[in-house]
Amino acid sequence: MINFNLKPYVWKESMDIIMQNVNLSKIEFLLDRSIRFEFLSSFDGSFYKAIRCHNVVKISEENNFRNGEEFPFFICDVRAVKLEKEDSKRAFEYMKYGMSIPDCSAYNFLCMDSGEISIQLICEMVEIL
Repeated sequence: MINFNLKPYVWKESMDIIMQNVNLSKIEFLLDRSIRFEFLSSFDGSFYKAIRCHNVVKISEENNFRNGEEFPFFICDVRAVKLEKEDSKRAFEYMKYGMSIPDCSAYNFLCMDSGEISIQLICEMVEIL
């Protein structure tokens, strides 16, 4: 259970770490309401993995980009959790979702953070490619 009343660095500790110390190299918004994130190895710059988030319902992104900066950006942790029924309602409230909660077979919460970018989203399925 995630307690969104706590500071984010506290409640994120209850999420599973699915990647660490990677470089976000590409964000692709697909026509089927999916988002694909591509990551490079922070050791040698080679392709590492991709994450595809299916049926994205809500996304929040903040960045501290400067003019002329381009990908890739170092990401310390990529965390995800499958939301239980009671957590899903609180997650939508935390993300300030303004409509009724859509009917999905499952709800997953994904977070990635660094000094330059922070992305949080709720989707139906997280697939690591």
